[in-house]
Amino acid sequence: KDNIRNAFFNLMDEVLRGADISGGALVAGCEIIVPDGRKFQAISYKGDLGAWRKRVQLGADSLGFTLAKVEKGCIVLDTGERYELSASNILFY
Repeated sequence: KDNIRNAFFNLMDEVLRGADISGGALVAGCEIIVPDGRKFQAISYKGDLGAWRKRVQLGADSLGFTLAKVEKGCIVLDTGERYELSASNILFY
């Protein structure tokens, strides 16, 4: 969990650098491990959602992170890869 939190804080440092965004973001207490072993941490944000989405994508690109979203029973990576959630390990904490 420490690695995930460190990655989150690194991402937020990158997101907030030079940005004026209303709202905030936090680790959402859910981790999805896809079949090949890669881990994805849920984050939640509020306020200017469009600005947050854009800044998170820019920050992830800058840090070499892969982002994903849950859609219709699958986790869809920004690389185009798609995994059924039923084939993934989902941890809540």
